Amino acid sequence: MSKVYNKVCIVTGGGGGIGKSFCEELAVSGARGIYVVDIDKQSAKEVANNITSLATHPQFRVGYDDCNVGKEADITRVIQSAWQMFGSIDICFSNAGIFTIGGISEEEVSNDDWQKIWEINCMSHIYAARLLFPLWKENNIHGTFVITASAAGLLMQVGCLPYHVTKHAAVSIADWLAVHHHEDGVSIHCVCPQGVKTNMLTTSVANESDLDSIPAGLDGIVTPEKVAKDTIQGIEEGKFMILPHPKVHKYFQMKATDYDRWLKGMRRSKKHLELMLSTPKKSKL
Repeated sequence: MSKVYNKVCIVTGGGGGIGKSFCEELAVSGARGIYVVDIDKQSAKEVANNITSLATHPQFRVGYDDCNVGKEADITRVIQSAWQMFGSIDICFSNAGIFTIGGISEEEVSNDDWQKIWEINCMSHIYAARLLFPLWKENNIHGTFVITASAAGLLMQVGCLPYHVTKHAAVSIADWLAVHHHEDGVSIHCVCPQGVKTNMLTTSVANESDLDSIPAGLDGIVTPEKVAKDTIQGIEEGKFMILPHPKVHKYFQMKATDYDRWLKGMRRSKKHLELMLSTPKKSKL
């Protein structure tokens, strides 16, 4: 039996990128209800309207709302609204996240900005879990909780300390939850892609043609649609760690086997990135 069909799902960051593709794939896969959540309510509404035409469940319903996932009150409000609308929530895609605010290095990022990044990329998962898990237990629902982390959470985000740190924390939150809530019947999944063609990645370079040259793009830039399909497949197979870029598994093993060698490789990646960003681009005639 499908673990997605006939389920009610809530997706944060659902107004674009990976979150939008999650919503589309869920609709095609037979979800009974999808609650699209995004900080931009108009984007959430547009996705909600679009997935209605993709839905395959005969009783499909959709809702949408705005939410700043870095605020616990917002997370509480949208989960309560979704639960009231559908009568339950079966799957939570805790997907929303940001790359950086105000800078990328330890010198550039203020304490206030560190706090904002921490709340959005890490605490958002805690806020959702500590509200949903008791509801699931009380209502005898074997829920599914999906955290969108990053390959940066297993390896490194060269050039951006806040993203590197918070995505490592997101992976840690996911594996802790997977151990401590297994007996409650909660299924935890952690999605760790490398380069994905979203605004988060394309706005990090001056020219889109540079994407394949940055560290995150060396193994190819995948589409949000592929991440969504791999994630749904991972849920069906009961996988904790979902890797849209299979080579990440090999890199993670290399890191664990010889940390010093791995750090040397990351230093080379850092120099390559700095050189690429400092080289003037030739104008096209």
